Amino acid sequence: MAKVLVVDDDLDSREVLHLLIERGGHEVEVAVDGREAMEKMKNGLRPHIILLDIAMGQHSAFAFRDQQLQHPELAAIPVIVQSGLYNVAGAAAELGAAAYFEKPFDPSRVLDAIRICTASSQR
Repeated sequence: MAKVLVVDDDLDSREVLHLLIERGGHEVEVAVDGREAMEKMKNGLRPHIILLDIAMGQHSAFAFRDQQLQHPELAAIPVIVQSGLYNVAGAAAELGAAAYFEKPFDPSRVLDAIRICTASSQR
């Protein structure tokens, strides 16, 4: 079981991902943008994986990832990125993401990405 932090400014996406990931046997925490996610992590939240929407209005995935990488205790947490607007593969490479998927997403792809990240972080 992994603890997954879902960071997405779209309420519907957050709710669907929360339910999907929880039903997949994982613990889920949510944040509406990168600022809230970073605040939660600075206050002690230590997810095993961060599922990060690229296209957020307030605090973008790029700003969040820059901050995450500045904190040694947070930098090693793998990030899975997702979007329906961007070239997700290109953004994933630019952000150094461990995995990515596009919206609308295939539920099995989401759970597979979490499983792969969890397995590789336990090696």
